[in-house]
Amino acid sequence: MNINKYVDKKYEKMSLKQLAGSPVDALQGLSEKDAKLLHDAFKVKTISDLAKLKYVKWAKAICLLADGEDRSIGHYMNINKIIDKEYENLSFEQLKTIPFEALSGVNYNDAILFRKAFNKRELSRYVNIAGAIVTLAEAEE
Repeated sequence: MNINKYVDKKYEKMSLKQLAGSPVDALQGLSEKDAKLLHDAFKVKTISDLAKLKYVKWAKAICLLADGEDRSIGHYMNINKIIDKEYENLSFEQLKTIPFEALSGVNYNDAILFRKAFNKRELSRYVNIAGAIVTLAEAEE
């Protein structure tokens, strides 16, 4: 069992628990510079930190739930605690397009650093891989 396609060569023989505690640039495609940007913006150091970053979890949840939304009827839910006031009346589908800094607690400069770290790469891929590593690390003996 291995996940060599997802991690840099020097991390290939590590356990899932070891990988979870490894720097984010252990993920294939993320550089030390990307890792520094993530740290500067959100204090993300490890794969586990990336997987557990609340802003990323919120964005993933919005995108996932948008697919189950029936916009032909009114809305009766809100996530006002995690989005800026000007976006409070949007549907999940509309929320998928708001800027990252519209999430409560994310400032413009941190959002820029975050975007630079992933620079046109698929953020969800890295977040999903990090999440899978952390989840399965808990099952490792």
